[in-house]
Amino acid sequence: MKRVAALSIAQNLVEEISPACDRIQIAGSLRREKSEVKDIEIVAIPAMGETHVIDMFGNTLESKPCSTLDTLFDFYLGQDVFAWEKDKDLKRWGPRYRRLSHIETGICCDLFLTDELRWAYQLTIRTGPARFSKAIVTLALRRGWHFSECQLHLHPKVKGKPCARGKVCSFIKPLSTEEELFNELKLPWCEPAERSEDWLWEIERNRVTL
Repeated sequence: MKRVAALSIAQNLVEEISPACDRIQIAGSLRREKSEVKDIEIVAIPAMGETHVIDMFGNTLESKPCSTLDTLFDFYLGQDVFAWEKDKDLKRWGPRYRRLSHIETGICCDLFLTDELRWAYQLTIRTGPARFSKAIVTLALRRGWHFSECQLHLHPKVKGKPCARGKVCSFIKPLSTEEELFNELKLPWCEPAERSEDWLWEIERNRVTL
């Protein structure tokens, strides 16, 4: 699909679901400003709210945390006013990844759900391109670090396995933006449209030879 058409569809979806998100951004080939795109990718942090269990007299018996994005989708899906449906070919509807299909055009949207701790990694990786994203992971390993559960651990990967301490590891580097992730990996900022595996390794070669 041409970029201008896909971008309009993506922006409309962002506008519809952004009230249920703390943070949301278009990623993938649209963010890299490609003239033709195969699908839409969006990274979002769902906002949290509460659902109430009420008795027959209207008294609140219990309050439970819930994702307002789930509430929004429960309300919108299947209604004529909503332009999207769950993808019927690739049925993915989990807590971290959901796939939607645009009813009119058929273009799909990969919706990646994350949180503040993992935002920088997810936005960088989901923006791509794929070989650049893989190079980011490899570069961290070359630094003697690694990514585990979408967070940067400033210690080596033990026997090829993720960090045993997980999210409570004391060597996790907090990263809230892409700029912080690039800086930590000793990379200059690079606009999405300019990102490539060749650019990354050229920067690394120049850094090593200085």
